[in-house]
Formats: sequence, C-alpha cells, structure tokens
Amino acid sequence: MLDAVKFQASLLAAAGQAIVAHDPSNTVVYWNAAAQATYGWSAEEAVGADIGVLLPVVAGWEERHVEVVQRARSGQNWSGELCVHAKGGAHVPVLVANTALRDDAGELLATITVSSDISERLRSEAAAARMSALVESSSEAIFSTDLDGNVTTWNPAAARLFGYTSGEIIGQHVRILMPPDMLPDLGPALARVIAGHTVAEAATLARRADSTLVELSTSMSPLRDRFGAVIGVSMIGRDITERIEYERRITADRRRLEEAQASAGFGSFEIDLVANSLTRSDEFWRIIGRTPDDQEGQDFSFVHPDDLHEVEEALGRVLDGQSAVDCTHRVVRPNGEVRWVITRTSKFRDPSDLVIAGTMLDITDRREAELATEHLVFHDPLTGLPNRARITDRLDFQLTARNTGDGRIAVALLDLDQFKVVNDSLGHAAGDSVLLEVARRIETVLKTDEVLARFGGDEFAVVAMGVADLSECDELGSRLLASLDEPVTVDRRDFHLSLSVGITLNEPGDSADSMFREADIAMYHAKESGRARMAMYDESLQAASRRRLDLRAALQTALDLDELSIVYQPVIDLQRCEPAGSRRSSAGPARPSAPSAPQSSSRSPRRQDSSVPSASGCSTRHSRRSPNGDEAIRAISERGWRSTSRPARSRTSTW
Repeated sequence: MLDAVKFQASLLAAAGQAIVAHDPSNTVVYWNAAAQATYGWSAEEAVGADIGVLLPVVAGWEERHVEVVQRARSGQNWSGELCVHAKGGAHVPVLVANTALRDDAGELLATITVSSDISERLRSEAAAARMSALVESSSEAIFSTDLDGNVTTWNPAAARLFGYTSGEIIGQHVRILMPPDMLPDLGPALARVIAGHTVAEAATLARRADSTLVELSTSMSPLRDRFGAVIGVSMIGRDITERIEYERRITADRRRLEEAQASAGFGSFEIDLVANSLTRSDEFWRIIGRTPDDQEGQDFSFVHPDDLHEVEEALGRVLDGQSAVDCTHRVVRPNGEVRWVITRTSKFRDPSDLVIAGTMLDITDRREAELATEHLVFHDPLTGLPNRARITDRLDFQLTARNTGDGRIAVALLDLDQFKVVNDSLGHAAGDSVLLEVARRIETVLKTDEVLARFGGDEFAVVAMGVADLSECDELGSRLLASLDEPVTVDRRDFHLSLSVGITLNEPGDSADSMFREADIAMYHAKESGRARMAMYDESLQAASRRRLDLRAALQTALDLDELSIVYQPVIDLQRCEPAGSRRSSAGPARPSAPSAPQSSSRSPRRQDSSVPSASGCSTRHSRRSPNGDEAIRAISERGWRSTSRPARSRTSTW
C-alpha cells in the first residue's frame, strides 16, 4: 500500500503541493516536504499520528470537516476549502482535494489529500472586496477605461454626478464626458497615463448627460494586471462646483476688501499660533513699504526701534487674554521713511485654531496734523520754543516723577532789559528780530539738560535738571547774563541789551506755579537792584514782595474811594519870620477798613515824600475817578491848591 501511495504522491510532488496520506483509521502514512512547509509538522512527527489530532479544524468549520471525514471513510473523493490549525495553533486556510486509493479488489487502502495554502489568495480577495465596497459606496465618481478610452467600470457616484447609468455608459468612449472644446486636452493626458504615469489632480469642466457643465477635479492613474502591464486608466472625479463658486466669492470679497483697505489706508494680518504662520494683506505690505518676498518684513523689524517694546507689550497683553489692544507706533520703510500707524490686535478661538488677528491703519497725515496742532498749542509761534503751558506741564511732571538721587531742579526767569527802546524806535518787526536773536544767544549757553521756554513778551524761562547746589545756580546765572555781552544788531544798529535773572531751587512739595512765582520775585528784585544781574530767591524777597502787594492794594482802594488828600506844610524863613513857601504831601484819612491804609490823617514831610513815588510807581487799576496813579496824584494836588487859601504868616513851626 505504501508503495502505491508513494507512486501516486510522486506524480503530484512536482506541483509543490502538500501531500498527505492516511489509512482508513485516519493514521498518517505519508507526509511530504511541502506538507511540512504548509503545516509545520515534520514527517517524523506526522507519520503514525492521527490526522484529526494533527490538523484539527478551526471553529466554524466543523460541519465541513464532518463531511470530509464521512466521504473519506466511504472511499469517496472530495474537494473544497477548509481551515485547520497548523503546528503552534496558527490558522491555515487550504484548498483540499481528497482522492481514495483502492486495491485490485476495490478495498480502500488510503486517502490521499492534496492541499494548497490559500491565505494570500483570500487576503487578495478580501482586499478586492473591500476595495469594491469602497468604490461602490464612495461619494466620488470612480470609473475606468481600457487602453482605447472606452469606459469599463462605473460606480454609483459617477452615475449620480454625470447622469448616466452603468448600462448607458459602459462601452462608450470617455470623450462623451468632455465639452467639445476640451477634447484636444484629453488625448495627451490619456497617453501619459497609458505610458505608466499618474496625472495629478486638476480642475476641469465636464459635461453631464443633460449637456450641463460641472466643475470637476480629476486625477488619473494607470490600471495594471498581475504582471504589471498597463491595461487601462482609472479616473476619480469630484464635483467642486460649490468650492469653485465659494473661492470665486472669496476672491471677489478679498478684492473688494483690498480695494477698501487701499482706499481707507489700513491693512490686516493674521497670526496662526497653531500653524505658526503669518498672513498679511496687500495694503499691510504697502504701508510698511515691503513685499511678501521681503524676508525683513516677516518679523517685527519694520517697527521703529524706539516703539518695538510697546508693540511687543501690546501683543503680550492680547496673548494674556485681553480682547483687543490698540497701539500707536511708527514703522520704518526700507528707504528710511517713517510712517505713523495705529495697530489693533485681537485674539479669537474657533474649535480647532488659535488665531491673532489685527488691522494696521496709516495715520501719518493725521498724526502730523496733531503734532503740528500740538506744537502750535504748546510752543511760541515766533521762536518755536516751548511756551508757558508746555514748560509748566513738563516741570510739574519732572517734580512729581523725579527721584531724590537725580538732583534738584532750578528754574530761572529772564526779563530782557531795555527792550521797549527797540520796539519804540524800530517797531515790532525789529523787536521780533531781537527776540529771535536773544533766544538763539541763550540757547548757545545752555547745557543738554537745560530747557529754554518763552513766557511771552520779553520774558524767558530756563528749567535746569540735576542741579546739585546753589553754586551751580550761580554758574547758570553767569552763563545767562554773559549771553548778551555782545550787542544785538538790528537794521545795522547795535543795541546793548541785558537780562535780569531770578533763580529758584526746588524744595519738597514745590509745584511749577510756585517755582515760577519764586523765580519771578527774584527777577523783580534783580531789576530793582539795577538790572543786568541775577538774584536768588529767598524768603526775605517773598516778604518784600508781599509788602509791595499790600501797598498797591491799599493805594488802589484809596484811589477808588477818593480818600487821598493834600497836606501843606509851610516853609518859614526864620530870618524874616515869614512863610517862604510850602511843601505838599499826600496823605490818607484814618479809615480802618482800608487795607494797609495809613493810621493817621497827616504824616511828617519826610514820610509823606516817600509815599508819593510809591504811589506813582504802582500799577493801580484804572477807574472813572482815577485813571492811573500818577494822574490821581496830580488831580489831588490840583484839587488841594484850588480849595486851600494862601497860608497865613506864622512864627510857629509845625515840626
């Protein structure tokens, strides 16, 4: 029997198939090398073993196995698929053919089983089935053609897209799907695919069964047989009509937005923090004077160096959660031009992205107008120097923000002596020329931390920072006085002018107004002391200033109330014992209500003589009863002469 089995097996060995023989009791009597490769058992292990124990069937195949066993026992042939456990428990799907071997008497000698491992085939079939299911269920039109361009396959999505059923389209040339004017473009594309190349996805137009056109995105690739030969073309089509229309709307909206941005002078930008990308509009690039290809414009290098910290701080505030931040700063174009912009930055989230968006508005013209207006408001129109409002504001700021280690602040108030002579002799135009030259002279003697301002008229002010002590104030005053050592020439005339300078040094709690007031008191003292000199403020000057103020108030009140009168003091010729004349003096009545009014109705000649020039020099208010101090004194004198008779001779002196 074994010889017969071997003979039968030798006929099949060349096929490379697994050949196993077992007798009617299921005992293995033959096991070839291919069987060992398929099932893992060697011939030594398999021969003599029960075939059912050696190769148990996988769960689910029991009914098929029962059929195989019954046919083998009855000596009938059988073929079909079976799945058994190989050595180690691995599943091996096999295609089996059982053949009964009988003797001359017809008795069953053995069953010869020829099997082939069909794992790879099953995998291929499963993959093909999955692919077929995917093609059938795909939302994209998938179809194929042969090498002549005739349609060979057609999925349901293709039928929905083009309006042809598979029965209507299969066998038709693919040109039926193309508009007539695009047919010349189809031939080269098909030829390229047939040559083995893939045609990448591209947008095109396609024609439906009802002759309407559809925007289509198509890709083509070669179909090959199992030997690698190209046998056709596979095509995938996607309806992109809505996408194309959306892109057209987006393009139109973007164009309108760019036109609006160009008209309004503002650009936009987006920073995608997830993709780490930066997008900027055309107007943004125009504002900063660069192009998208300019690498220097990809970061913040276009921001003015002095403003970079402020821009970075604004961006940081947005990253920290602030909804929107405005930042006014400068940008520098490649040609050096500086533009003013206002950048608004905001952050928003969507389900997948974290994006910072912003706009940049070019406000150069507006900013320059604001700066020009600010300059007019805070600067003297003649000299261009800071005016009183500006220097007061800056001084108040410095007094508030200054640290104790930065030194003290000195304020000098300057009055131009004899300036009225220039205006009276040459006119105001010449006076303006003099003021311009004086301002220039003063600026030449100032240090970098000293600021000159014009208060108005012929008054100037200097604010000096970081002053250590009074000696530096003296040095400042000397420089200011020396600035007019040389004469000022106007209309070929030399004017020898000078300055009266009052200086004060700040104390804790001082304000700009208090310092200017103290400097003014010191300057007034310098003028009273003979002009062309400097005076430092101290409390004694403040007391003298208050006395002058009280006197002016008292005289004004007396003039308004007509309380001044003339007192005549006879002058006696002692040799002749007769009046030789009289001396007149002004005196006020005893009125307690008058501020600082004299306390008696008459004064000694020496005391009265000193009050007359004081009244004459006071800048009293004009009134209907007293136009000014000098005229008031003259009016009182005339009234006194008219109302008083000639004094009688007397031998008695009133002293």
